[in-house]
Amino acid sequence: AELLGSGFAPIEVKELQKIEAPTLLVTGENSIGLFHRLSDRLAELLPRLDRLDIPRASHMMHEDNALAYNRGVLSFLTVQNKTPTVKTSKMI
Repeated sequence: AELLGSGFAPIEVKELQKIEAPTLLVTGENSIGLFHRLSDRLAELLPRLDRLDIPRASHMMHEDNALAYNRGVLSFLTVQNKTPTVKTSKMI
């Protein structure tokens, strides 16, 4: 995207690898190949990644197959809600 003058800042691999938040990467089964390649690369770099590929959907997956999209996102959020968090700061 940067080659096309997107205006987006370059993404540093080391910065992506530091992301500790649970991440849901959603793609549409019928999305263009570029989106799938980008998603594959992000899956290699993000340490806490879940993937969701929406069947019968393109880039507008939340409209193309709203039922599958909603179920997948809600499932991810439900799992994250049940996952204990680790406190990193101490109260004084």
